[in-house]
Amino acid sequence: MPISTIGSDGLASSAVTRPKIGFAGAVLQVVNATTTTSDLTTSSSYSATSFTASITPSSATSKILVLVSLKPGTTASGQGVLYQLWRGGSSVFQIGTNNGYVNATGVAEIHGASSSSFLDSPSTTSSITYTVYFRTMNNGQNAYNNINNDTSSIALMEIAG
Repeated sequence: MPISTIGSDGLASSAVTRPKIGFAGAVLQVVNATTTTSDLTTSSSYSATSFTASITPSSATSKILVLVSLKPGTTASGQGVLYQLWRGGSSVFQIGTNNGYVNATGVAEIHGASSSSFLDSPSTTSSITYTVYFRTMNNGQNAYNNINNDTSSIALMEIAG
């Protein structure tokens, strides 16, 4: 049976078609990582969590859409957790503010997930590693990511430029 093609003039204006690979805005690849590791810091300087994901863009014009869902927590009244997203050795995005605030009775709480998205333009075809960093709001107080060994996730999506 011969293979035939239909020209674009033969398609109905309401036809749904798939974009060609490389079409601006097309999702070229997706990388997903999760962790259940509970990370702890007592420092007011940003520290790396054990949570990273890497992607190698196919084009220097590609964008990377980063989606994160984190589970902050603390054990001191009035305490919070601050997060940043780092690419390589540099901060590229502040993830929310004052995540995981604890109630006045000092009971550790998790105020749901802290979810954020960031569209990065790394301009490279080399492997890129994104790492979540965190710190305590008050030096010496406990700040956790995944305080109860919950699950945090990160998704990296290469978007054609």
